[in-house]
This record gives sequence, C-alpha cells and structure tokens, in this order.
Amino acid sequence: MDPTREAQVFIDGKIMPASQAKVNVSQRAFTSGDGIFETLKVIQGEPFALTRHLKRLSEGARRMRIELPHLADLAGQVRETVSANSERTGPDARFRITVSAGESVGTPARGDGPPTIVMTCDPLASPPESTVAITVPWPVNERGFFTGVKTTSYAENYGILLLAQTQGADEAIQGDSRGRISEGTTSNVVVEHEGALVTPNLETGCLPGVTRDLLIEWDLVVEHNLPMTHLAQASEVLLSSSTRDLVPVRSMDGRELPAPGPLGSSAVAEFVERALSNLDP
Repeated sequence: MDPTREAQVFIDGKIMPASQAKVNVSQRAFTSGDGIFETLKVIQGEPFALTRHLKRLSEGARRMRIELPHLADLAGQVRETVSANSERTGPDARFRITVSAGESVGTPARGDGPPTIVMTCDPLASPPESTVAITVPWPVNERGFFTGVKTTSYAENYGILLLAQTQGADEAIQGDSRGRISEGTTSNVVVEHEGALVTPNLETGCLPGVTRDLLIEWDLVVEHNLPMTHLAQASEVLLSSSTRDLVPVRSMDGRELPAPGPLGSSAVAEFVERALSNLDP
C-alpha cells in the first residue's frame, strides 16, 4: 500500500490519473444536483455487495430517467478502477460511483448526450468503535418525489450533519413527518425495542441501505416503526452504512449507552462474519 501514489479516476470509459480527470462544468450533477451515486466498501480487493449497489443505482436511474450502461459493463468498470488503485489503497478501500444526468442546455432542460459516469477509489478509514448521535427537528419527507433515491442533492443532509458536528455529535437522527424514527443523515438507524434490534420501515422515508437490507435478510434486525421519543429510552442504538457496517452509539442526545450492548455486540460480530464469507451476497 502506497497512499502517495496518484489516484486513478474512471470517467466515461477511461481510467486516468486524477490530475488529468476533468468533467464539463455544465454537468447536471454540478449545476442542479441532477444525478445519483453509490458508495461502497472494497474488502480484500473485491467490491462488497456490488450487485446490490448496482441494482440500487439502476433503480435510482430509472426513477430519475437516466439511462445507464448495462450493469455487467458497469461491474467490470468498477473492478478495473479498484484494480488500478490497489497499490495506493491496499486490499480494503472506499469506492464511489457518481452518475450525472448529462449536460445542462438551459433550466431545466437536459442535453441529448449520455450521462457522465465517474468512479473513484480511495483508502478506507477504519470505522469508529462507537459514535455520538443527536436528534434534530428537521424531518425527512417520506412522501417526496425522490424519497429513497440516493441523489447527488445531498446539501440538506450535509448541512444538518455539519450542525450536529458543531454540537459535538458525529451523526444527526431525523424523524419523518409523523414523528417516527427515520434515518441518520448518512446512515440507517437500528434501535433496541423489547429485547430485539429493529430498524424503521421504508415508509418512513429512510434510504434502502444495502447494509440495512442485509441486516434484515440475515435476521439480525427486524422492521418496526417507532416514535422518535423511543430514542430517549432504548437501551441500545446503532448506525449502519456501507463503509462502516454497524457502529454502536455511545451517546444519544447526551445519554450514555453501552457501546456495544449485548444485542449490538452479537449483531456486529455476525455481520462481519457473514460478510467475509460472501463478498457479493
């Protein structure tokens, strides 16, 4: 692993040094947030859950009316980009694919050209052993036009997250318009309820996270909607995401929690074991 090596970036079918990588300033993702993206983890040189991530990317593209290349071609390009950066990142890395809906030819018109696809691969930071979260009053819009789509319009998420960080927190948890737990700004939420781990249903507007889906399929958590007030009494709270797996919360709105507690400890260990046994579940 040599982090001083120059990153190699994939843009529209070609891999090139980052210093040469350029996109047109009229790209829709840049001018109006008209794009989608996926971030995933590379484990032992293999993109984890790549099939699931590309399926979610494809669903987002369908809803945003963006025409993607064949998913098999995208998968091959992902692996080529991972390989081109392997000496810099080592076997474990953080990978991102961003799709911009072509160029702007006016507002709100799109051009006739294909979407621009950019892939990057960087060293993966070690996930924290535990984290600090707070609740915030700004709700997720569970009835929004693009609810559940991972668009590049992430300014609200990051604005809320930056505010949380000024209060000493690492994540902010939002409710939906009905006061139910929905999600974190960059994560899904898992909480203890009646001796089990539960996560909100997609009807609360939370993102259909890949790690969240696996936790459900592997019977490590179940779907159940709870009011935001439950966070004040849950004995365990955890956050899930593709690059951090499952991280216990040690402080929830200033209330100390076990990190991890017994339920979380078991779920974290089993998730890691099952992920390593099948890198494309």
